[in-house]
Amino acid sequence: MNGLHGLQWDRVEKNGHSLVLRRADKPLTAADLNGTERKMLERNRIQGLLPFSLEEQDLEITLFYNYTLKRPLAQELRFHPLRADELARLLIDLVFILDNSLAYLLQTHRFVLEPDHIYVDGEMRSLELVYLPLTMMDGEPDLPSRWNNLVRILWADVNEPAGPIGRAMTGMLERNASPAEYKLKLLAALQDLRTTAPPDFAELPAPAVKPHAMPSAPLAAEGKRQLPGMDKLRPLSANAQAAATAAEDKQRAAQKTVDPPSATRLSDKTLLILGVPLLAGWGAYAWLLTNPALYAACGITVFILSIGYHLRGPRSAAGGKEIPEPVEQPDWSAKPAKPDRPEWPERPEWPERPEWPERPEWPERPEWPERPEWPDFRSVPIGPKAVPIPVHAAEPALAPLNRQADVYSEMPNRTVLLSDPNATVLLRQPANGKTGEAEPFLEGKKGGEPPLRLPIPEKGLLIGRESAEWPPGEEHREMSRQHCEIIRNGRDCLIRDLGSKNGTLLNGNSLIPFKEYSLRQGDHLELAGLSLFFQS
Repeated sequence: MNGLHGLQWDRVEKNGHSLVLRRADKPLTAADLNGTERKMLERNRIQGLLPFSLEEQDLEITLFYNYTLKRPLAQELRFHPLRADELARLLIDLVFILDNSLAYLLQTHRFVLEPDHIYVDGEMRSLELVYLPLTMMDGEPDLPSRWNNLVRILWADVNEPAGPIGRAMTGMLERNASPAEYKLKLLAALQDLRTTAPPDFAELPAPAVKPHAMPSAPLAAEGKRQLPGMDKLRPLSANAQAAATAAEDKQRAAQKTVDPPSATRLSDKTLLILGVPLLAGWGAYAWLLTNPALYAACGITVFILSIGYHLRGPRSAAGGKEIPEPVEQPDWSAKPAKPDRPEWPERPEWPERPEWPERPEWPERPEWPERPEWPDFRSVPIGPKAVPIPVHAAEPALAPLNRQADVYSEMPNRTVLLSDPNATVLLRQPANGKTGEAEPFLEGKKGGEPPLRLPIPEKGLLIGRESAEWPPGEEHREMSRQHCEIIRNGRDCLIRDLGSKNGTLLNGNSLIPFKEYSLRQGDHLELAGLSLFFQS
């Protein structure tokens, strides 16, 4: 187990794959936890935080963080280094996670800001952090110092550090800026990078499209083609077309004769007649200040407003008459006369069927020659089995030893002794040609493929489709791009699964991703249909 802020951590298989944290010298108890933060983490699924759970047994508390289908950021950066703009977006996402935690009454200095414990998905689109609801985190270094240490580690492996983002990062690292300042500066740097990008890579604005736009003249001319099925519609009669045209003309004329708002204004005399009762009612209420006077004034007001609404109706400009009622729709029930059905042409006469020629007669089957008689056989013992040897009548009888030698000489797949059986054979030869112990290696095969033998160099061996040390990587599609790796320390070797999709088996047991296991002589590995044995 490894150390993390005074805790020992390990990876176990529980509800998927989980990171487990405990304290070895002095077990964690309920007094070491912040009760409010513990309830927040257990009852809420907070965006940007690994799912949290704990177990309490004999007053000892163990913390669990589920990282299923996630992989550590440090592991991802080993094979896919970041560009400057990608790192800027990653840091902005981390700051948003820290800011979002404040809404759940969490404290930002209790986050674990280490690349080995920041988890990402396969495309690095979502980040999840480890939050420790422990009071012991109050004694750790402050957030800005730990944040800048994380930024320095990530910035050291960035490709193309020049540009506006590089200048902003250099200035903030020199003065140990806070995460909030990083967010503001990096957002401004990304905006500058977007405005100074080449024309080929600049984001072009979307074309403005006017809603309900009419087609242009060429398109309208092209649109004269009839839609499928329009030729089957019933045409209108002449009377129906005339009635429809007349109705459209009347409706247009009625719309043109509507008065403007100024023509519907009430006269001064009408306003005076309606305003006197209204003023009298409210004047009485102001004088008496009683409830009956208030009710009477409200009633008079409503009555006068209703009369004014009815008197102020739309009137036409000619004669002050009201707008006529809508014109009745024409009668569409008149059915046009059906055209006569066309006469179909007569059915043509097919030609007579030709007569097929007679079937030819096949020749008679020839007679096969008689089967020859086989000679007699006898068995001569050779080792654990007996080989049948034909015996001819004219052949003289041979001694058993000479007969056995003849059988060996006639066998096409016979085994030939190349050296003296009593000679001493060197079973193990170093790969470099020098005397000493050979390097450890993996050997095995898949199906009918030729045997595979892979030595494990001092720097270790990466197994996967993207590995240069793995020759059959492209042939095995069941294997992940970075499936697993073997770490060598002298003659001792460790194996670690790198979050592969199909997993890795060691002696029949599934490996927990990113956890190291020691290898011993003869251990059996199974991955992507391959069966490998470790030889040291």
